[in-house]
Amino acid sequence: MDEELFELIMGEEGFLVKLRCDNRFDEEMFAKIKYNLKKLVEVWKNSEVVSKKTMLALIEIQSFLSRNSIFVADKDAIRVEDACLELADIINELY
Repeated sequence: MDEELFELIMGEEGFLVKLRCDNRFDEEMFAKIKYNLKKLVEVWKNSEVVSKKTMLALIEIQSFLSRNSIFVADKDAIRVEDACLELADIINELY
């Protein structure tokens, strides 16, 4: 599941590539990211271990979403900001 989340975020056809290169917020892909992340948070709560690769992908997506809403089309800017908050809420469930 970690590998799948990494590929959804960072892969050659991943969410960040579409957002950076195509300026397109892929709702379907973002829904898959949230679904996988929620599943992984439950696993991480019990094991207290997060893979380095997954952590790097999460840092990258959070970093990009938090600072780049000004670089996407107006119709997607608010969605990018909301997505950043959605991911933060999911990750904060680790507490």
